Amino acid sequence: MGNLSHFDPGWHQTIAEPLDTSIDGLVLRRVDGALGHKLAGLVGANAAHLTRHGDYVDLVAMTRAELVSHYVGAGVFEAALVSDDRVHGTASLMRYRPDVFGIGYWLAADSTGRGFATAAASALIDVACTFGATEVWAGIRATNAASNAVVERLGFALARRQPTHLSYRREL
Repeated sequence: MGNLSHFDPGWHQTIAEPLDTSIDGLVLRRVDGALGHKLAGLVGANAAHLTRHGDYVDLVAMTRAELVSHYVGAGVFEAALVSDDRVHGTASLMRYRPDVFGIGYWLAADSTGRGFATAAASALIDVACTFGATEVWAGIRATNAASNAVVERLGFALARRQPTHLSYRREL
């Protein structure tokens, strides 16, 4: 399912932020130039962690300028997970159709296992609901047990097995 935000290309600009999460002090901040540079450094420092399941290879291969442009110029809501001015990773909300959304996220290696991905994904689902979402999707590598557990905790069900990943769906 491609990103079909062309029906309303600026939809994500109306999202008020920072977005609070269920974890005290952890917020989602729209990626701007300064956060884009911090994320580029985080990607470089976590290359092995991010690519261990075969995903994020293209992201890791980008130059710093390409990474900043990727996050700042996206037609989706790209947010950095931030607490105490520390960036932990990203969370993304894509709009495929007026009522169908997708989420994505990645964390730095030392930020895993603390509930950050679950809190961020939950906050993005809440945002999708404000736009009239009836379903949210997530695509995750089958070998990424921790990420699969995040969406399962949030009530997603396995919808289909793809050659490269599992597609999860949550009806709202």
